[in-house]
Amino acid sequence: MSKEDIRRMSRKEFLKVAGAGALLPLVGCATAPVEGERTASADEIPNVILIISDDHNPYELGVINPELSTPNLDRLARTGVRFPNAFVNVSLCGPSRAAIHTGLYNRENGVMDNMDYMRPEDALVPRIREGGYVTGFVGKWHFDPFYLPDSHRKFGFDWEGSVLPAGGVAPAGELIYKPNGKDREPIAVGRAEVEGVFTDGALSFISSHRDKRFFLWLAYFVPHEPCLMPEKFARMYDPSDVSLPPNYLDKHPYFVEPRYGTMEDKQERKNAFKKGIAGHRGLVSWLDAEVGRILALLDELGLSEKTMIIFIGDNGYMLGSHGLNSKSYVYEESIRVPLIISLPSRFKPRVCEELVYNLDLLPTVLDIAKIPIPESVSGRSLLPLLEGRRVEWRKEVFCECRPQYGCLAQDPLRHPRKDRTVRTKEWKYIYTVQGGDELYNIAEDPYEMKNLANERKYRDILEELKRKWNEWEKKVGEPRFITQEEINRCAEALKEADYSPSAFESAGYH
Repeated sequence: MSKEDIRRMSRKEFLKVAGAGALLPLVGCATAPVEGERTASADEIPNVILIISDDHNPYELGVINPELSTPNLDRLARTGVRFPNAFVNVSLCGPSRAAIHTGLYNRENGVMDNMDYMRPEDALVPRIREGGYVTGFVGKWHFDPFYLPDSHRKFGFDWEGSVLPAGGVAPAGELIYKPNGKDREPIAVGRAEVEGVFTDGALSFISSHRDKRFFLWLAYFVPHEPCLMPEKFARMYDPSDVSLPPNYLDKHPYFVEPRYGTMEDKQERKNAFKKGIAGHRGLVSWLDAEVGRILALLDELGLSEKTMIIFIGDNGYMLGSHGLNSKSYVYEESIRVPLIISLPSRFKPRVCEELVYNLDLLPTVLDIAKIPIPESVSGRSLLPLLEGRRVEWRKEVFCECRPQYGCLAQDPLRHPRKDRTVRTKEWKYIYTVQGGDELYNIAEDPYEMKNLANERKYRDILEELKRKWNEWEKKVGEPRFITQEEINRCAEALKEADYSPSAFESAGYH
């Protein structure tokens, strides 16, 4: 399909093709044509920059959506390997980051919710540091719900520039940014400035360690709400020009409390979603501009060919699909995320259709750095796929989350996670607390519009996918929840204003 063909396609036609993966009909990780062969040695161990966006709908990239402008992320996609079938085990900020950091399913690492505590002993970044990397963290922390002082060292980072708590937001819409080093005071940063501050911290880390092997975890806030951004990006997208997703519905599929659920007027509801999508896209383009600053510095320092860049969203975002907003659903727009991995000196540009997880990322870093991957890790190294090798790969992914935003009146924060899905390349089984069973032929119906669960001819497929879920659940076990007792112990320590590591260790945080 030529670029001219793509330009002539309607928005709906384009997204249907892109969602089905038909735009680039590649089997496994077949290689797209490139000029010349790469000459860098496969033995060369690269720097690594892991860039995480926040609440990033999988279709919101310029490379697959002509309504967006993301030239820098498009550059990564053109020079790297893009994974259109990248999933998160739990679609929520804290759990997703814990899955990345541990290489474990969220049931295994115990982080099923933003208030759950990730055990430092599960972290993989310390292994990266022990393997000879200087490790840095900049941005949204979210590894423990209490933002304990000096916890970055427990989780394996030598250098940190992160946001302090107070509900995550300080008075007057400001965030409190903590620069690296105990001798520097935290500073207040407006929400429309914070991404630039994060990038400044990242540029400082890269410049300071240009002659060393470094690993940088760079976690942006955007495109997470609120839609506060520099004026240029706030005005970039006109809501009247925004196309609603092909699976936009005036009525959501089961009882939830969607962000715009109180609007009875259908046109008012559509306008609200269009305004929200336009704001979301402004944030994505702001993110793209900040990524461009990172790429420019790597070019300037001659590090572009020596640095592997991993770009991933922490979770997806519904943006009107099925009449829903936000995340923590098991529909495609919530559990699927953009993922691009670029190392031009070693990986040829391609689109890889294999089913991959967020928990595969750090095992990949360990593998390319020739650091042993712990046997306990559930994630798999993506290196064979990145190198275009034919390997036996997983046939399905498993995702789950607790119902969100008023779906359940009874104790929603502690309700067992019952929304679940098993996803193969062709089929998808969903169970929701309120809606029951759903079955979709995802290859033909990528937007999950026709539920086949009650059709007799698909009964065997439905039962097989249920069996796979039960087998996976038995294998990984029941989730470990942070207990109220643990929360109380930490709260007491905070009341005493004793932020020393020893105080929290005595309270049970090791």
